[in-house]
Amino acid sequence: MENTEKEYARAVQLDTVRDAVGAECTADYVLPDYMPEARRILRVEARAIPGGKYVDAGRAEFAGTVAHTVLYTDGDGKLSAVTVNGDYTFSCPTDAGDGDVIALADTQVESTACRLGGPRKMSLRSTLRSRVHLLSDRPLPEPECKEGAEVLRTPAVCRRLLYRECDGFPLSDSIPVEGVAAEEIHPLLCDGVLSFREVRAAEESVLLRGEALLRVLAVTESGRPLSYQRKIPFEEEIEMPGACPHDTAMAFGCIPSFSLNLSDTGEGNAAIDIDATANAEILLFREEEICPVTDVYGTAAPLHTTALSLPLLHHVGASSGFYTVSGSDRAGRDEIGESVLDACGSAKLRKPECENGKLVIPGELRARLLLTARPEEGREYPSVFPHEFTYSFRIVTDIPCRGEEEALRTDCRAEVLYLRPHIEPDGYSVDAELALRVSACTGEEMRLIETAEADPTPYPERSGDIRVLYPEDGESLFSVGKRTHAALDTLCRANRLPPLGAAEAADPHSLDGVGYLLIF
Repeated sequence: MENTEKEYARAVQLDTVRDAVGAECTADYVLPDYMPEARRILRVEARAIPGGKYVDAGRAEFAGTVAHTVLYTDGDGKLSAVTVNGDYTFSCPTDAGDGDVIALADTQVESTACRLGGPRKMSLRSTLRSRVHLLSDRPLPEPECKEGAEVLRTPAVCRRLLYRECDGFPLSDSIPVEGVAAEEIHPLLCDGVLSFREVRAAEESVLLRGEALLRVLAVTESGRPLSYQRKIPFEEEIEMPGACPHDTAMAFGCIPSFSLNLSDTGEGNAAIDIDATANAEILLFREEEICPVTDVYGTAAPLHTTALSLPLLHHVGASSGFYTVSGSDRAGRDEIGESVLDACGSAKLRKPECENGKLVIPGELRARLLLTARPEEGREYPSVFPHEFTYSFRIVTDIPCRGEEEALRTDCRAEVLYLRPHIEPDGYSVDAELALRVSACTGEEMRLIETAEADPTPYPERSGDIRVLYPEDGESLFSVGKRTHAALDTLCRANRLPPLGAAEAADPHSLDGVGYLLIF
């Protein structure tokens, strides 16, 4: 069997990072004099915005920004918000040697907290978790085997991951606001997530189709809070060298920047014009065939070999989907809200499980509601207060799983696209739409022959005697040939077996029905 570039890949892709990498972001902020003082923190939201990355001298470094949005009320109960940015960095070693490294990190904010050090001083702290991939190619060894060697090549399939960062693409829309003039509106928060409804690989390109789901929170001069959600559809075709229609495609991204503009539309109405930029990162999963040398022996002289083990990843499956998970909180309502001003949430995934042949993703959703009620006595503004609760969910994917949880390596991410909250007579409930992205693979170590050097002293010339050899249990024709340093074609001819190549001779069934072998 010949290992040609046309038939088989000559390199295997290694992923040198297996565990998630943690990091922290801290930021201190002093409210300027023109902003209201902070008396009560209602909610803190944080999103990670990737910045740069650098790979050199056996180490990969990543940096970015965490944008914290703090919603609070002042002493009169008026709703206000401020955005505080903080930087984060983390690094991890890479053992890619002198080869090129593809570095990518999917970073999420796991938790965030805000502490007031006074009416104008805030201290923020966020914990982050990044699933890092450092991908590099390792050439497959090709030992020089001279004449008189039997070389065994073993075909195998391994996963290759292709990666592409696409330039930012624009998003824009306009939200009508009835009954309020533009000069009376004060935006507090603008945030959003990308929802990829279709990610499809084509020849040298990838099609992205989906929606940006934007949330805008504002307040009027009279203190009345306003909340809006908007879907902005997008369709982008991204050039991606090497892509082909058979690849499994996935994408993730963020909206790093927003621009809001207020305009009057006449008759006392206004519009909030939104311009945003979205960034996307694309992953392609592909199965490649390799055929390395896994064993060799000499028929004329002993061969001294060196071997190495390479980790191979086998693609199990990848899935992107949208799921609705519902939950409720039926107890502990100390404050009864008349309406829900705003709702957001975050999902925390637990270790995947196998159930009925499918990969199941369990997790918890934390719903964060901002509720409004009538102004408290002696106050001018509506009362705004938060309420949070958590509920569990289980999502069954279409990725096959056959009781191999321990061997599976999974990358899972769930983003809450939006919540539909409801005020019930005895509590609160939400229907949350999640965007779930999962990829799964298994790994194994493959032993490869790196070098094969012939001993200067050849085997003694054969005496011409005929020996009878009874194969041991589990032996193959190749292992017998290696034990007796006999050529495979000679063994086949002497025992009236059909001609077998090394790969066929190494099959455990190559000696089925054979009780003994004649060795010349």
